[in-house]
Amino acid sequence: MDAELLSLAKELGISDRVVQIRDPSSELLEALYNCAVALLYPSRSEGFGWPVIEAQACGCPVVCSNLGPLPEVAGDAGLFHDVTDEKGFAADILRLNDPDDRATWSEKGLRNAERFSTREMISRYIDIYRSMGAQL
Repeated sequence: MDAELLSLAKELGISDRVVQIRDPSSELLEALYNCAVALLYPSRSEGFGWPVIEAQACGCPVVCSNLGPLPEVAGDAGLFHDVTDEKGFAADILRLNDPDDRATWSEKGLRNAERFSTREMISRYIDIYRSMGAQL
């Protein structure tokens, strides 16, 4: 977290609630996803969006920006906003504090993450290779 954000947290009186974790292990990252209310991911540019799938695979709802590949990756299991829509992001985070609402989005995320399972990806690669062989 940069100095500007740390200063803002201090100004808002929440700096004692901010925890910075740099380069977490896979085990710690999985535990964090499993304990989080949601993954808040207001990315401005994204190559693929692995954090979205990782979170969903742990049952963690995702609130992310509507840019790049994120809508395609998160599918119907993501809550999307323009990257500047702070109120929209905040409203969804507050909404996900409701256990029933969170459970609904958690289940949607688990189902979506299945598209990226090793089994599913291998099956798709095999289909692609077979279709390419048929064209030769």
